[in-house]
Amino acid sequence: MPARSSRKKKESQAKEALQGTDFVRHNMVPEHFLLSHEAGMKILSQFATTPDRLPKITLYDPGLASDPAYRAAIAANENLVGRIVEIRRNSPTAGQTVHYRVITEGRLD
Repeated sequence: MPARSSRKKKESQAKEALQGTDFVRHNMVPEHFLLSHEAGMKILSQFATTPDRLPKITLYDPGLASDPAYRAAIAANENLVGRIVEIRRNSPTAGQTVHYRVITEGRLD
């Protein structure tokens, strides 16, 4: 039982850490966009893959705080595990690159 309460404590600390953060506006933090369920399914079919084959991103990754849709979903206590996030990075050679991640709960290590 102690592990479960410890996990909830860490999650609440992560939620508190995301409130009022301005570092996500830094030019080195790429744009994150929480995709709708339908848009996520379209991406999966476009690339003929499954969510478990996508790279992962944790539910409380600070970069996600840059997306208003993500912040609204967290405030509404929506279950975001399994949803897909689009990340757009500026590249000096390619202009802009697009990456996709699937949201997981907890740590990635």
